Amino acid sequence: RRAGGKVCFKRIGSDERGKRGINDSPDRIPISFLGRNRKYRFITSIPKRKVIDRSDFSEIKSGKGKFMEKIGIVLPESISAYQAGNIMENELNAMGYETLAKYGTSIQEQIQQIEDMINMGCNLLICWAIDSEAVQVVFETAKEQGIEIISFVRLAKNTDAISCYVSFDYCNAGILQGEYLRDKLDLDNMSDIRMALFIPETDDWQWKQLFSGVMEILQVYFDDGKLMGEINYISDFNSEIAKRRMQELIDETGYDPYNLV
Repeated sequence: RRAGGKVCFKRIGSDERGKRGINDSPDRIPISFLGRNRKYRFITSIPKRKVIDRSDFSEIKSGKGKFMEKIGIVLPESISAYQAGNIMENELNAMGYETLAKYGTSIQEQIQQIEDMINMGCNLLICWAIDSEAVQVVFETAKEQGIEIISFVRLAKNTDAISCYVSFDYCNAGILQGEYLRDKLDLDNMSDIRMALFIPETDDWQWKQLFSGVMEILQVYFDDGKLMGEINYISDFNSEIAKRRMQELIDETGYDPYNLV
């Protein structure tokens, strides 16, 4: 809301940000399918009985033992998805699991891939759904057949078929952005700085997490009046719409675009 020519931002509470750490319940421990790749953070957990016993790996690698589980991995076609898929396959194969990774360009293609994996006897599905709501029915089918499902990056909605959720730490990414802006602008010593924030016009949980992290750092400076500005909600996070709005702000203020934050 506007007050005295500035925008006052409402702090997003912890209930809106979602879990920011691993479930500390004594009967649950975190899963870690992605090994040493520290760019991922696991923000949920599964029961202890689901955790892989690494003590068996020497027997598996020696060829004396073998895990029979088959894991299906369904991801969108993107560079980051291919990187994540390669990491997961390498780690899981090293553990003795058979993996099947598929990449899709549409949710319809992903649903077909999931159905194929169900029919092929996969015991576990790891899915980064293009549409978090459209997978509800096929996930319910998997659950009915006793297949565990890990929702990766984008949490599937309107279903209780999800056993676990693995994602990037979006809130911490927002905190890092906020800290960079705070330090770069020297907000502890400067005042009357105008800032325009751009976020997508969506109820997406990931963007809520990211924005809450940014505001966790910047909120106090808006409250103190050191920062003034506005939030620009961009439909579908369209870059052309954002660009036009940025140009409008530059024209309104008369600022040099190279010196505008």
